[in-house]
Amino acid sequence: MNDPQLHPARELAERPLVLAALEGAAPIAGGRFLPGATIWVGSNSKNDLVIPARFELTSYKLLSQGSLIHLAPPLHVQAWVWIGEEPVEIKGFIRELKRSRPDLPEALPLASERFIIRYATGISLIGRFADDLDPKRQ
Repeated sequence: MNDPQLHPARELAERPLVLAALEGAAPIAGGRFLPGATIWVGSNSKNDLVIPARFELTSYKLLSQGSLIHLAPPLHVQAWVWIGEEPVEIKGFIRELKRSRPDLPEALPLASERFIIRYATGISLIGRFADDLDPKRQ
């Protein structure tokens, strides 16, 4: 994720999000979400992105307000975020990131069009903010 195109979080929140869940390289779930959406991920049918039950993934709020990413252990995150007025690349396990930066809040505004979240179960979530809702352009 070197040399990303950085955007204000409010601009990203106005764009639809394409989100895919992968096990290794195999897609296991995916969807397109409206701008400004709050997205819950988990192995329960009440979630917005439903992961197969065999993964027993507890319901987790991934995004709110369209571009505010929620950080929780034991996630591994790779994303550009805004900390104050500065774009910062965060990469690593949340526990370790919080040890090195105790002031890191529970949620941060995204700064780049793409992000990756990895779970200890082997699932990866890859998110990309699209330009529009036309499925042919996703």
